[in-house]
Amino acid sequence: MMFSLGNLVGPGVGGYVAQFFGFNAAFGLTVFLSLTAIAFVFAAYMKVGVHVGVGSGERREKANYRQLLMPFFVAASAALFFMAFSYGGILTFLPAFYKESGFGTGVFGLYASVMGGASLVTRVFGGKEADRRGPLPVALTGLSLVLVAYTVLVFRKLPPAAYVSAVLLGAGFGLAVPALQVMALAELPKRIRTVGSGVYTMFFDLGYLSGPLFLGYVARLQGYAAVFKYLPLLVGASLGVLLLLRLTTHKS
Repeated sequence: MMFSLGNLVGPGVGGYVAQFFGFNAAFGLTVFLSLTAIAFVFAAYMKVGVHVGVGSGERREKANYRQLLMPFFVAASAALFFMAFSYGGILTFLPAFYKESGFGTGVFGLYASVMGGASLVTRVFGGKEADRRGPLPVALTGLSLVLVAYTVLVFRKLPPAAYVSAVLLGAGFGLAVPALQVMALAELPKRIRTVGSGVYTMFFDLGYLSGPLFLGYVARLQGYAAVFKYLPLLVGASLGVLLLLRLTTHKS
C-alpha cells in the first residue's frame, strides 16, 4: 500500500516538475527523496540495530530448498514474471508514445498517479481477501482486471479515455500483487522463507528487465503503438499459469 501511495503522488509531481522545471530538477527531487528514505532506515537502525534473533527450533531446522519447487511457488513466480514483463513495457513505452503524440510529461505522470490511486484502494482489500478466501481466486480476479485494462489500452491509448485503463490496471495490481505474494511465501517453511522471498522477487526483476528489451524491438520495427497489443497476451500467460494450478491442485 505504501508503494501505491508513492505511485499516487510521485509520478504526477515528478511529471509536472520535469515539464515546468526540466529533468535535472526532477532527478534532483529523487535524490532528496532517496536521502530522506536513508534517514528513515538509519533511524530504525539506531533504534533496533541489525541483529534479528532466530529461535532455537528454527536454527536446528534443516533448510530444504527443494521446497521452492512446490507448484504454488513456481506458479506465483511465473505469474509475477509475465505481469512484470508487461508492466515494464507500459512504463517504458507509454511515455514514449505520448511524447511522440505531442503530449507533455505530465500526461503520463497523471496516468501513473491514477493507476497508483486505484491500486491504493484495492491493495489492502486484496490482502484481506487473500487471507480470507485464499490467494488464488484473488490473484485470478486481479489479473483479469489487468487483462481488461490492457485490452482497453489497445483501443484507447490517448487521454482522457486512456485513464479508464489506468483505473482498471491499478485496481488489478492492487488485488494481484499481495495475493501472489501470499501464494508464493505463506506455505514455505520459515527456514527458507527469506531465500524464497529473494527468488520470488527475482522473477519481478527478470520480467521488468525482459519487457523493455523485447518490446523495444517491437517498437523499433512497428512503432510504439504496436507494443500495446502484446500486453494482453503477456497477462494472459499469467492467468493461464494460475488457471493450470487451479485445475491441477485440490481446493486446499
